[in-house]
Amino acid sequence: MNDLLARYLDNLARRSNRFGRNVAPATVRAARADLDGFIAWWAERHRLTFDPSLVLERDLRDWQAHRQTEDGARPSTINRASASLRGFFAWAQAEGLLNHNPAAALHDLVLPQEAPRGLSPEGVEWLFRVASDQPDTVARARDLALLTLLSDCGLRSQEAADLQLRDLDLRAESLTVRAGKGGKARRLPIAGETVKRLREYLRFRCPSGLPPVGSDAEREPLLFAQQRASGMVTWRPGMQTVTMRKRLAELGKEAVTRIAAQKQREPSLARIGELEDLARELGQISPHQLRHGLAYRLRGSGYDPGYVQRVLGHSRIATALRYGQPTESDVRAALQKANNPQERERR
Repeated sequence: MNDLLARYLDNLARRSNRFGRNVAPATVRAARADLDGFIAWWAERHRLTFDPSLVLERDLRDWQAHRQTEDGARPSTINRASASLRGFFAWAQAEGLLNHNPAAALHDLVLPQEAPRGLSPEGVEWLFRVASDQPDTVARARDLALLTLLSDCGLRSQEAADLQLRDLDLRAESLTVRAGKGGKARRLPIAGETVKRLREYLRFRCPSGLPPVGSDAEREPLLFAQQRASGMVTWRPGMQTVTMRKRLAELGKEAVTRIAAQKQREPSLARIGELEDLARELGQISPHQLRHGLAYRLRGSGYDPGYVQRVLGHSRIATALRYGQPTESDVRAALQKANNPQERERR
């Protein structure tokens, strides 16, 4: 089965989308995880070695129900895995490995109309505090640059990974995303602290100055990552999205530790409760939450959805409109207020 899955994933990695670009590595990794999970579940359920020709439509529906009720997976996570299964079984049928595609009629779960999860402004501040307090000056500058790209500029993690030195123009105070989601390009104006942090990072990234215009060096990735070999730590151009997620999780964990210490010094019960909510946010941080946080800050400052669409590079205005819906934190605060007798009396 490992050979079969490897063949499919190799085929998936070599495919081109409608814009002529290869499938993103993150998509291949997600498909591997989704298919590994389904195969393990099916083999255990039926006590058989997995064979795609033995899978029934009912198996796929039961798997969806298991993921939803037993594993507690989010509908969006289940739908992503369902798409992976549809792709795999369609390929298996085309390869002659089965005569009937059991995933052809596999429908996605209906998604609840929820606002995207975004990191609060205070949560963003804590990440910047932790990143700014590192003893390693190079790591500090790189982490601040990473947070700046994700939070201040609203870049997707893959967009930040793809950013090249030539894409950052500090003289013109602009940043260019050459190929965002769906192959879309966009140019973002930057200012203030954003420019300052990125300029500070370039002092370490390009100690001899920016490479000549048109040179190969100018096309190197903007972000660099640590490389450990023979006990030595060096920096090399190129930071993968998986490394970004790992580093962000580390910063979030450190922030949670510091918030816990801060709680011990707080006399206000209300403030302690706020810090506990903040720790929950930072304990499950992801690059996309920083991006969503920028969208909420834009809406909270009174900017209409068109600004959100322009900055974040959404294809449809409907996507930007989602940031006008109440977030989970908004609903929690509303319920606490509604169920608090003292708050009801004030009204």
